Amino acid sequence: MAPNKNNDEQPPQDDDLILSWNFLVKSSKQHRCFLRNLHKYGTTLRRPSSESFRRYSQLWLPFLARQYEQQRLLLAQRDDSDQHETSGRRQILLLDVIPPADIAWLWHCHRLAPYRYAKYIEKTFFSSLGNKDKKEDDLHGIVVLESRYPFVFQVKEEDHFDNETLYYSNDNTPLADICKRTQEAFADMYPNESFFLSTTHSSSNNNDINLDGSDATTTTTTTTLLDGFDVISSCERQASFLWQVSDMNFDDESFLQEGVDNYLKFVRLMGHGNDGSSDGSGKPKFLVPTYQIDLMWHTHILTSIAKYHQDNVRLNACILEHDDSLNDRAEGGTLDLNFRATRKLWYQVYSQEYKVKGGMYRGEPPKEYFDESWVRRVAQQQQEDDGNHDNDLATATMLSGVLNLSHLIGQVGATSVGKKLADSWMSIDAPDAFLPANPKSTVRNVNANPFKEGYVFGKGDKGWGYYNLNTREAYKVVLTRIRNRINQTRRSKDGCMICCILIITIPCVISVLNDMDKQINSLEDLKFVVDKRLNSYGPSADLELPDHVLGRFKSRYNNEKTKNDYQVDADPMFYTNPMFYSGAAACGGGGFAGGGDGGDGGGGAGCGGGGGCGGGGGCGGGGGG
Repeated sequence: MAPNKNNDEQPPQDDDLILSWNFLVKSSKQHRCFLRNLHKYGTTLRRPSSESFRRYSQLWLPFLARQYEQQRLLLAQRDDSDQHETSGRRQILLLDVIPPADIAWLWHCHRLAPYRYAKYIEKTFFSSLGNKDKKEDDLHGIVVLESRYPFVFQVKEEDHFDNETLYYSNDNTPLADICKRTQEAFADMYPNESFFLSTTHSSSNNNDINLDGSDATTTTTTTTLLDGFDVISSCERQASFLWQVSDMNFDDESFLQEGVDNYLKFVRLMGHGNDGSSDGSGKPKFLVPTYQIDLMWHTHILTSIAKYHQDNVRLNACILEHDDSLNDRAEGGTLDLNFRATRKLWYQVYSQEYKVKGGMYRGEPPKEYFDESWVRRVAQQQQEDDGNHDNDLATATMLSGVLNLSHLIGQVGATSVGKKLADSWMSIDAPDAFLPANPKSTVRNVNANPFKEGYVFGKGDKGWGYYNLNTREAYKVVLTRIRNRINQTRRSKDGCMICCILIITIPCVISVLNDMDKQINSLEDLKFVVDKRLNSYGPSADLELPDHVLGRFKSRYNNEKTKNDYQVDADPMFYTNPMFYSGAAACGGGGFAGGGDGGDGGGGAGCGGGGGCGGGGGCGGGGGG
């Protein structure tokens, strides 16, 4: 079915993606080849063993981190621009490594939760990176460990002849050489570990469970969580994805090209309707793709998470997480309601039907699917097929025994869902991102640069003016002001201590000093929040503040709410809200965003002098516009 071009929404163009249209089509073929070959070796047909999980989490990921550092240093020394790719300000480094089959599958499924994967890698291996390095990274401090060959794996030499993934290389690199070098580097780091999963571990581990439910044994209690994400469960969910994208349409070039077109529309649709508020009667809480779209979505993520992030920011100015944890297809359930809402929204925006023949739910896999010979038998059948396979889906579902889902065949989408994590940062060059300051007023008591809601006034990368709180530059201004306020309050405290020595008004001064200590502690906490915000995905991203910081915020906020009668709930997370730094709530008056050019903390801050966090100074509020 040709895409409908007759609507206001222009069809996506090739240059919309860093990963081009043709590249995604080609990569989707490699992706399916990767899944077929893992299936042939039985890797995806059994629950990954605890030994495979150990090899992935404790050996492979540290190995990647080491390779990243070595490759980065080598590139820096050689200054060889052909060995890395640069887009915008971020250097994207792809590693020349090819994993063994069991690790390749775990790595594949972990990366299908791109931001949770990237967060785990950053937290585990690169949390010591300095702020300077972080701010040059479009993923805001996250180093993404990914291979130049995302859909290639290796097996023992005697089995290589049957591994079709080794025949794919976008740059004609001899993949056998990459395999050998990967094994050598792994052996150098782990001389006592086997690169390939041993036969003993792969066949007798108590975690070795066939995914069709046969020969199931009691599972181990060893955790399979990596920073809260269950990689093993993801592997179990993804085991049937190959079945859903094995219809003969997925071998058709035009069908795949249409898939890229629909995938780009799907990403853009996030801006139209994903507001997180659907109860089934309005816009979707999250978007539910067709399997035609889902294949391209998986391919885009797996080819390069860094590029996936950049493409989403370019296309929709948002951060789109992939979540495959919803599997309940019950009518009226969360997945069902949001698929219906996605379908409705799609028609409203694009004036075309969402369902695509051959790209929808195929039913549950039949028992035959869980046999290692299935891929070969399907390939043979397709060669012999006369092209008439209209009844294949119904037959397959009858074999599977899941008759209660048969009515959904060809009617509903995938179990992946798209969740908008946060809005991305607004570019400082975007309209309304920066408003230059007006000339200083010549009229007494008239401020030429009054307070503007949603902006912070100060001197930043663009000079003096108003910085939109959806830009990172606004928080740089706020951070500077908080630091100046801390320094000012500390100087005031020193002055009070001198007063204590010279004038000896101890009770009064001790009270003032205590107040100043509280102000400094409060400002230090605010500085911590603003610094976290600067290095987050965007102005509304979850900052995950430590409990002890949240506890202090809640205590202070409840006290301030009582005194100032804030018209908001007593929620400590209010301190992470951009509006805190725009309105009068900050520091008891004036805020961090007030207009004028009165500097970063006005006067009168001496001992008992009305300065501090609620006095005449302020963080720029009420300046001498």
